[in-house]
Amino acid sequence: VNVCVVTVASQTALDTLTDAADSLLNKVAVALHNAFERERLRGPTGFPDIVERVFHEMGLGSILNLHDFYQTRIIRYHNFLKEGCISMTQSYIGQLKVYKSLRAGEKLSMTTMAEAEEQDGNVPEIHFPAQEDDSVVDQLQPSLETGFQMLHSLEQEQLHNLDTGEDIDVSDSPNLDRNASEKMDSMLSSETAWLPLGSSELDEMRVSECGETFLTLLLTMTERYTSLPQPGHRLQFLELQLELLDDFRVRLLQLLHEETSDPLSSRLPAILNTIHYLASVLQEWGGLTHFLHLQYYKSQFEKVDTLSHGDGVPPPSGAPNLEGLQGTVFDDILDLLLRMKTDLLGQLCETVQLDVIARSREYRKDRWYAMPSPKDLVNPSVTPSACPMLQVLAAKLHQLQELLSVPLFSEAWRQMAEHLCQFIYEEVILQNCFNEGGAMQLQYDMTRNLFPLFGQFTHKPDAHFTLVKEACVLLNLPRGSALLLRDTLRLCLTYDTNEDVKEADVLADVGIHRLTADKALAIIDEVTKEAAIVDPVAPETVVSAVKSEGVKLTTVLTTHHHWDHAGGNESLVKQVCGGDDRIKALTRKVSHGDQLKVGQLSVRCLFTPCHTSGHICYFVESAGHAPAVFTGDTLFIAGCGRFFEGTPDQMYKALVETLSELPDETRVFCGHEYTVQNLKFAQHVEPNNQDIKDKMSWAQMKRAKTEPTVPSTIGQEKKINPFVRVLEPQVQNHAGQSDPIATMGFIRREKDNFKG
Repeated sequence: VNVCVVTVASQTALDTLTDAADSLLNKVAVALHNAFERERLRGPTGFPDIVERVFHEMGLGSILNLHDFYQTRIIRYHNFLKEGCISMTQSYIGQLKVYKSLRAGEKLSMTTMAEAEEQDGNVPEIHFPAQEDDSVVDQLQPSLETGFQMLHSLEQEQLHNLDTGEDIDVSDSPNLDRNASEKMDSMLSSETAWLPLGSSELDEMRVSECGETFLTLLLTMTERYTSLPQPGHRLQFLELQLELLDDFRVRLLQLLHEETSDPLSSRLPAILNTIHYLASVLQEWGGLTHFLHLQYYKSQFEKVDTLSHGDGVPPPSGAPNLEGLQGTVFDDILDLLLRMKTDLLGQLCETVQLDVIARSREYRKDRWYAMPSPKDLVNPSVTPSACPMLQVLAAKLHQLQELLSVPLFSEAWRQMAEHLCQFIYEEVILQNCFNEGGAMQLQYDMTRNLFPLFGQFTHKPDAHFTLVKEACVLLNLPRGSALLLRDTLRLCLTYDTNEDVKEADVLADVGIHRLTADKALAIIDEVTKEAAIVDPVAPETVVSAVKSEGVKLTTVLTTHHHWDHAGGNESLVKQVCGGDDRIKALTRKVSHGDQLKVGQLSVRCLFTPCHTSGHICYFVESAGHAPAVFTGDTLFIAGCGRFFEGTPDQMYKALVETLSELPDETRVFCGHEYTVQNLKFAQHVEPNNQDIKDKMSWAQMKRAKTEPTVPSTIGQEKKINPFVRVLEPQVQNHAGQSDPIATMGFIRREKDNFKG
């Protein structure tokens, strides 16, 4: 009977284990296939091999742990069962002899019966615990609970005297922390810590020895505490891992602070690769079942702490419910690592960009307005001034490609392309005037030389230089088409109509999709090259400047009719604007508040009568530049014009109520160089004004070098110009007046007779 019980129990246990093993192997095969495909598409993920990863995902631990389990549990228990079977067989033989003796009429002694009963009690009992109906099992988690519980029951009852291997002591975490820190110190101080493990052709992640060693340490810790039954104990070890991760990050920052050499030749690229690799692996780990369970338990413990405030509410129990789970256990450290990665990558890119910008000065200052006509070029070639810039860019790109992992370099060249596009657009295209040859040469440099440098990384490099590409299209438009496009865009921007014509549609017709209408107009003005001149008393000088700058003079702005301001109007024969009919060659009379447009320049007319009855100042604004005002003979630096045709009241309104209301940063371009003489009178009016003293020292130094003192600013004139400061007590006290207009008349009369 005992033998039958053992046989049936053994067969049932074997069937159960066989079914469980079959289910396990099927799921392992599926998981291996999926893991192989993921690694083939995404590259290594921080595990020694695919099998190790699959075992970790399925909660089986490492291969070594499984081998140890087989040696210490399965083999030894098999031997124990074998010894038990031999013992039961011998007992059966002894009982069989007693049974035969009874049938032969022999009487069995009480001692023999007692021994037989004692032998019956030695037969092991096998327990089959029931499976809980409400257990939650992950799809990739093998359903082995019945088999493992049965083995656990047998071990508890029959193998309590066997050595089942070293267990983890949760209370020993300080020692683990100390050991891990010692290993970290050792790996960071190694001479080969930052050398890549493999060649650049085989290892796209550029994994350093230090990074791989640290991840192996984390993985080993994970394998050791995965089997702990209590969630709280596992969370303690998780916190230890997170502390080690942050400690590792801080130590990397310390190493970076020690670097003083060029970032490209320092440890920065290797550290950057390590951070990126570590962050990639942690992102992978965060989605594993083990760490998702820990995130669930962590959130539950936090809820308990919040609700109970430490009043003894029991911790969470039961199977974790992952539905609706937010975030991972690595989110906080990942945020720090990714931020650090972004900063370091930005430093590397900035280093390269500064080198490129330093070599681009000659290219930015080239004579784009005087390039040879396309008709004169037989074989186009790159602009000589572009060669240093392009050479250093090509060298730095190659160096970065050798130093960085493939994903990081992909981010780096895209970031560099974006900044380089913006730089060329702002510093080359918008800051220069282009003739037909210059526009064609710029397009050749970009499309045939710059874009191909990035063509080895992408099939469409021009897609990363949209601003430059579209600007080149506009610069190379025929003049007639450019003028028509400019007028149409201005019409769209000026009038808010319900017509079907929109700026975007107009630009799309010429292949422009990224540039806005304002930016397109700024570039078109480089094609039309419209310019204006203020008070052109010397026509020969004006013509020479126009030719030198490669612009097209379209407008003359005249402040007043005096010959030393309007004497050159007739020689230029352009649109002549002014506020006085006495101005020679006047074609457009303007008044206060009138608006003029010269290319991208917006001009506002300011009526400032006094020096002459029709005096006009011109306030000019342009995007990206400080405003300017051309004041003729109304406002000088530290002075003003004589009241030939006006009154103190008119000059007060011109200086204090009109010009002083302009922004303080407005540059003041006046009609004469009277600065030093005016400052002497200003010192006479306000001898204790330190701003006037400082301005005098500066002006005398400039004039000693035969350099101009113009322009000033509106803000500075408010500090040093007595005619602008007639509201100040110091100026009124000097004039012995309390009225600003009376003060204006007094100091003007005094200035007329001042000998200095």
